[in-house]
This record gives sequence, C-alpha cells and structure tokens, in this order.
Amino acid sequence: MGVVVRALIATALAVTPGMAVSASAAPIAAPGTNSGIWSVVTAPSPGAAQNTLFGIAAMPAGGVWAVGDRVSPPSSRFVAPLVEHWTGSRWVAKVLPGDQTNLLAAYAPARNNLWSVGFFQVASGVETVPVIDHFNGTTWTIVRSPRPDFSVLSGIAGTSASDIWATGRQFHHGRAISIIEHYDGRQWTRMTSPSPVTDYMDLGAIAAISPGNVWVAGDYRDSGSVFRTLVEHYDGHAWSIVPSPNLGKGNNYLTALTVLDGMPWAVGRAKDGANNRPLALRWSGSAWSGHLLPRSGSGDEALNAVVTSGRTLWAVGNKTNAAGKMRTLTMRYSNGTWTVVTSPNLGRNDNVLYAAALGGQAVWAVGNATTNALTIRHAG
Repeated sequence: MGVVVRALIATALAVTPGMAVSASAAPIAAPGTNSGIWSVVTAPSPGAAQNTLFGIAAMPAGGVWAVGDRVSPPSSRFVAPLVEHWTGSRWVAKVLPGDQTNLLAAYAPARNNLWSVGFFQVASGVETVPVIDHFNGTTWTIVRSPRPDFSVLSGIAGTSASDIWATGRQFHHGRAISIIEHYDGRQWTRMTSPSPVTDYMDLGAIAAISPGNVWVAGDYRDSGSVFRTLVEHYDGHAWSIVPSPNLGKGNNYLTALTVLDGMPWAVGRAKDGANNRPLALRWSGSAWSGHLLPRSGSGDEALNAVVTSGRTLWAVGNKTNAAGKMRTLTMRYSNGTWTVVTSPNLGRNDNVLYAAALGGQAVWAVGNATTNALTIRHAG
C-alpha cells in the first residue's frame, strides 16, 4: 500500500497471563491432492486496467456479495470501489460512490444489510483514512465513523446487526498501532486495544463467536525486522494480546480467522527455508498451537482466507509455479486431515484468491486473475 518504513523500535508485548503457546513444525497430515469440484464462474471486470475482489459475504437469507476495487485509465491512481452481487444465476457489478477507495472486507448480518470496510486515499497519494460503507437493500452509503489519519480497516465480522466489529491498523508518530471499532446498532466507536511496539503491522483477520468472545489476528514486525504472528481477544470487557506461535525459520503472517466447533482457527503463511509455506493455528480453549501445512509444489505458498462449511474448513490463497506465476491454491481440513484440492485458474498469468465465504450450498472464493476479477465455486 505504499507505506514509508521508519526506524525499528524495540518490541514489547503486553500478553495475557496464564495462556500457553505451543508450536509444531510437523504438518497435521501428509500432502494429498483431491480433484474436487471447483469451477470458475464468470464475473464482471468493469475496470479497464485492473479488477480485484478482496472480500466476500453471504447474506443469511440468500445472496452473495463480493467487494474490492477497480482501476481505469487515464491514471493508474484512478481507483474506485468494485462491488458485485450474485443473483443466483450470474454476477452483477454495482456502482458505488467514492473514487480512490479500496474495499477490503464485507459482512452481512441479515438480508438487505451489508457492511464493507476499506480505506480512502487522500490527494497526497500517501495518507489513507478508513472507510465503512453500508447497503440497506436499495442504496449504498458511506457511514460516519472514526477516521484517524494514516489508517486502514481491513476486516469486519459480527454476531448480529447490532454487534459488529471492524479491525485494522494506524501509523501514528512512527509507530503502527491497532484499530478496533464497534457498531452497537446506532454508531461506530473506536475501542481501546493493545499493540506491540512496532513500526509496521497488519490486523485484518476477525472472528466474532459471541458478544463476549471476539478474536482478531494479523502480524507485526519485531525489533529484528522479522514478522511475527499477532492475536488479540475480547472477553466482553477488554481487548488483550494472546500469545501465538511462530513456525519455520523466518517471517510468519496471519491473514484470516474462522470458527470450527466453537473454537477459532487462523491461517496464513510462514517462511520455511527458502519459501513461504501454508500455516494454520488453532485455539484449544487455553492455548494456540500451530502447524505448517502440506505443500502442493516447491515454490512460495500462502493462505489468504478460510471459511467453515459444517465440520470442514476451506482455506484459499496462492502458490507459485515453476514459471514464477502465482496460481490459485485451495486446501480442505476434514477429520483431522489437511488436503490440497485442485482449483482452476484463468489464463497462464497470476491468479490469487483473497477471500472465501459459504453461500447456500456452495463455497465461494474470490480474487484476481491478471487484470480480471476472479470468482470460483465449489459445490461438492
């Protein structure tokens, strides 16, 4: 996003007492490949230069929405929101207000009630402020909310229409700090939340289990310039940092959260030797444990999103092939086993999946294929 990095600051974490951390370099299960039933579903790409879908949400009463951004000439800086709606038979692009606006995540607590978060880039081309958009079934509006300078909101989730959380980061006086905002059905309020001492962080993963049990996750750069996992928890009274493991031999990143059997899971990537490898963490009720997942090849691999379907987890992201091109990556966790599942691509150039959601009887994943919006569906 074009952030200027400043001098590193010594790292100091405020952790929650009594919570343990465990880590394992062994995969949960051996590598495998399953043909699956993923298929590409054609989506509009109204941007002449670029179209990317970063977030997706399924309404409880039906309907799937995806959000992102589109770029059109004459300038590569002409960025506008991209919103697409699955009608049940096709994807339809919607026009939203807000030039220079990127939408990164979406949440739908009810029919005709859709929220999306992201950021607006001001005229300087460097400074950003958070954006929260709302759709009431008829009209999209930009909602009044706290807008600290040099900030981004990149995750949103909730338990109801009057209990919604958004998370992100702010650069403030040479430091990167967490942003967590809450909507109570009337207004958005910034909540007090802890941050490690760092010059750079991301905090875009979020899962709301109940009003008194909310998790966010991401990563931060420590004093040795290594990225470490970051997990925070809300217990109904306050946010606190919870210890989380780091695996491999270098940077660790967490990009998404979901809930299985009442417990949160997180996915991302970790440096293991020369390449990044898929990473999964799970909460036992008292500690986070981590695992490096099976590889599908020999290049870089990353998980960018995860969603729960019954007793199964679907994680999606990207992998690098022998030609140096990024290709879609999908993995399934079921009965204690992670399996690589074959997924389609558009063309021979870069394809990346950024978000996933369960809509009806299908699992959806969205992202980007070179200059086009990419949506794929698994109906099995």
